[in-house]
Amino acid sequence: MDKRIATIILSIVNIIGIFEFPLYESFIGFFFISSALSILYESQLSLIVPTVLFASLVLLHIITIQLQKLIILSILMLISIIGKNNKWIYSILITLAPGLIINNLYLLLIVLALLIPLLIKLGGEPRAIIISGILYLIYSGIIFPNNEALANQISQISYFYLMFGIIGIIVEDKRITRITLRKILPYLSFIPASFASIMLGYPSDSSFIYWSLHSFYFSHLYLPWIYEIGYNSNQHLIAGWFFAYLLALLIENPLITAEVFLWIFTFLSGLTSYYVFKRLNLKYPLLFSVLYQINIFNPIISHSISVFSYAFLPLVLFFAYNKNKVLYSILTLTAASSIPIFISTLVIPLVYRRYYFLLYALGVNAFWLIPFLIFGYYRFTFNVSNIEVLISIILVSMSVLLYQLRLKNIEIVYMIFISFILQILGINTGPLILLATILIFGSLRDISALYLTLLTGLVILSISSFSYGVISSYANTAFYTYNLPNLPKPGEYGFGIMTQVNDLNLTASGMPTQSISYNVRYFIYNSRVIENPLYFGFPIPAIPNYTPQLTFSYIYSNSSVKVIYSPFDKPLGLILYSNVTPSKIAIVFPTQIDNISGIKGLVKNDTVEIITNSSLTIIGGKVTVDNRSIFSSYYKPKITTSIAIGEITEIIESNYSIYLSIHESLTINGKVVNHSIILPPGKYTIVISDEKIEYVSYASIFLSVASLVLLIRRGMRV
Repeated sequence: MDKRIATIILSIVNIIGIFEFPLYESFIGFFFISSALSILYESQLSLIVPTVLFASLVLLHIITIQLQKLIILSILMLISIIGKNNKWIYSILITLAPGLIINNLYLLLIVLALLIPLLIKLGGEPRAIIISGILYLIYSGIIFPNNEALANQISQISYFYLMFGIIGIIVEDKRITRITLRKILPYLSFIPASFASIMLGYPSDSSFIYWSLHSFYFSHLYLPWIYEIGYNSNQHLIAGWFFAYLLALLIENPLITAEVFLWIFTFLSGLTSYYVFKRLNLKYPLLFSVLYQINIFNPIISHSISVFSYAFLPLVLFFAYNKNKVLYSILTLTAASSIPIFISTLVIPLVYRRYYFLLYALGVNAFWLIPFLIFGYYRFTFNVSNIEVLISIILVSMSVLLYQLRLKNIEIVYMIFISFILQILGINTGPLILLATILIFGSLRDISALYLTLLTGLVILSISSFSYGVISSYANTAFYTYNLPNLPKPGEYGFGIMTQVNDLNLTASGMPTQSISYNVRYFIYNSRVIENPLYFGFPIPAIPNYTPQLTFSYIYSNSSVKVIYSPFDKPLGLILYSNVTPSKIAIVFPTQIDNISGIKGLVKNDTVEIITNSSLTIIGGKVTVDNRSIFSSYYKPKITTSIAIGEITEIIESNYSIYLSIHESLTINGKVVNHSIILPPGKYTIVISDEKIEYVSYASIFLSVASLVLLIRRGMRV
């Protein structure tokens, strides 16, 4: 098109756009396209003239236009001049526009698909689609704390941009040599499933409490015993915990931390499998690694924390096959994050007759394995669904049929046989069955009609399993949001004892409880984490033996109200469950009163009326009527709690006598106590321990360290 004609047309269109398009998304998207075309056809005057014209008219008060529009026009005008003859700039501007203008995802898919040939035809850069996707992803992370719903929507847009950007790179072979494409294609091939893990791993309307540095389990690396829970069976998660903790240090937002964890290890599952398949000289390594990666969503794989173990399983097999006992044994630590996958890693050296590998692996994992076998074995559930067994039967049948053709590697068949027996017994060894099946497929060199048929079946099965896993596994996932600025620091007991350990199997972080107790610091109400004002310390609450100076007669409310009493039958405070808004609370006293402090209320003769809009209100602290306290909870002793392996110590400093509710044997200042007790003012050290778990844990740690040292020393000699 002639430069002058393009300038005239774009100028007219820009003038119309200034008036017609509202801020922000539609306006910015429209002028992104206009700016790109002005660079492409060297018609920057189409932006300069309207910008100068409208700025002058606004300055002269002839017309009224939003200043933000003129600022945006000015910036794009400068970009169009600076980006003259730069294909990257106009390509990025064009590709950013659809995400701003189009709200329908299906329509966006169509437009992105059309962008690829359009950019190639215009001499642009299809790789700009990937850059635009990254920009949208960064933007979604920035706005997430303030607008979670919009951030999730932009994340979806980013995923489609990245997916079509990869397709664009593959299609555009004119600008990428075959050698370069061969190098980058494996990395690009694993990106779509990695973003799918974020999109499908968490519902878009969910909120999140896990993955905070200050959550209880993130504050304790090794904790084999928990008071009133007993043995903590989550010690096998230590390798996944370590990587998750590093991410939590770098990323403050808990949900984004968890999503990045899923992205990294979903990507690594493809990358590590590709490395292994290529080193083992399998046929079609990229195809099989992609199939292995998307089977993360398979119902036979426990998604979330198990993706960490799943990502390293191919490496475990590779190092066992190559007789590298050091790396094999160390990598079994990563596999231990999923006990079924850990059991699968023990099967691998068995079939290759490397029995001493087992001794090293068991020794390195002794720190969690021995306590688990002694104290927590009953918590391991043998549960495999019918659909999981059915998928395994199909994979086993394919493998046996292919073995009958030409394969001579009997070890792989042994691996499948043992894994399938374990699967039937209820240990989910599906990932190893899948991996062994891929090894059989990749080992065959002759391509026959039967081989192609079975390979097609494997692809269809993987896609079907992915779809089934998405439908069945992710619909019922639920998370929570915390609204506390600072959750407990290390050394405090986090959410207290009433904790569902590893409830969602995302990581070892506790979930608080809705019930109220003196030794539970936080609880959930309406999916929000609320700090419990009636918390008097953990593990033994030190409740002050203090009598209120003024006792009320009764309380009534238009909502559900409950008075909380101490063990001495003295009122500590009251809880209001708001049924209506606003809620009214009336506290009636035996005689006429004059004033109230510590809480806002209206005094009427013998009654104090309190009106609140809160959905949950706990009244306590220094609440006085006629300068006399009405609750005994205004004083709290100083409590310091520290946790060690198999032992918890609580130091109490109190200026009042305190009541300790004791249900098991413990020591107070070195003396054994096994009943509830009232103590005078003073300083007390309470120690509660489980000596069996403590001694077994220390012995297991010593065995792990000794095994690791011996393993490394012998490995260095080879």
